[in-house]
Amino acid sequence: MIIAGFLHDTVEDTKVTMEEIKNTFGKQVAELVLQLTDPPGLPYRERKLHQVAVLEKASEGVKAIKAIDTLFNLHSYVDNRGKDTWANLDHTKEDALWGYKKILKTLRQNWNHPLLKEIEKYLKEFEKM
Repeated sequence: MIIAGFLHDTVEDTKVTMEEIKNTFGKQVAELVLQLTDPPGLPYRERKLHQVAVLEKASEGVKAIKAIDTLFNLHSYVDNRGKDTWANLDHTKEDALWGYKKILKTLRQNWNHPLLKEIEKYLKEFEKM
């Protein structure tokens, strides 16, 4: 699961393929990464809706990786407040807020983990920015 966490954006952000991940790290890691990989070409809000659909039936491992990724992203937004955070992104703060609220709501529906309180804390801080 830790390896999948490190690799969760690899297919989206590099030229590495799922086949290469499977051959290098094995089927179990590849299956986790696949569940965390967005289909190419989707606009931001559609990507978040796709993520929500995956999370509704995801394993504990996928939920944990997504929760940690969400917390890291929110940390980054809050830590970079005042900087031109949005210049190189394909979405606005409002889009991000909408998406992370949907992800948090979905995770809460069928998963109870201390990470969710941390996400909520940083989501509130992000909303104040």
